[in-house]
Amino acid sequence: MGDTFIHLLPLPAKVYALTIPDECGNFTIIINSELDDLLQRRALEHELKHVALDHFYDENDVAQDEREVEGKAKNGNLIAI
Repeated sequence: MGDTFIHLLPLPAKVYALTIPDECGNFTIIINSELDDLLQRRALEHELKHVALDHFYDENDVAQDEREVEGKAKNGNLIAI
């Protein structure tokens, strides 16, 4: 895994964060700067779980990857990053 770059930028209200992988194995995570601190932190943790679980390179559909991330959080099995 490469580097992860995190930026705070204004995004549409319903978009908390997004992650963009590049061809070198790096990730750019953009967090919605319009969110409060708690929601920004949760959005970052969510995106980092996708990176840790290698979701950008698996063959699962997005809904399955989202269920996996949410399931980890609900079960208390948080990924240490």
